[in-house]
Amino acid sequence: MPYGQLILSKLPIQKAEIKIFKGSGIKRMLACHVWQPDKIITEKSPEKLNSAAAKLIVINLHLQAGLEAGHTMARVRQLHAVREYANSKDHKNHPLVILGDFNFGDGDPEDIQHNALDFHTSSSGGDDG
Repeated sequence: MPYGQLILSKLPIQKAEIKIFKGSGIKRMLACHVWQPDKIITEKSPEKLNSAAAKLIVINLHLQAGLEAGHTMARVRQLHAVREYANSKDHKNHPLVILGDFNFGDGDPEDIQHNALDFHTSSSGGDDG
């Protein structure tokens, strides 16, 4: 892959996924499901350790670059896809950390940045991913 997205973890990684954003060529998100440290320490039985409650989701993004309006809206669509992923039934009840290269710049309108990054509401569009 031409970009060096990476998630390093001292905690055991249960699952890793790569999602290429639709229409972006190679822009993508890398998601890892890792065990939460307090669950590893306090839960002694393997059944409890493997429960969904032990999962923390870490997402590393590399969003579309550029300041033209089309690039800004591509970043918004990509973040909507991340929000759809985070709010899916398999992920919505787990703690989530999102980091990476968002590529929002000084030329992007603040209201667009704020609305795109608001993960407390559902996405208005479909999976534009």
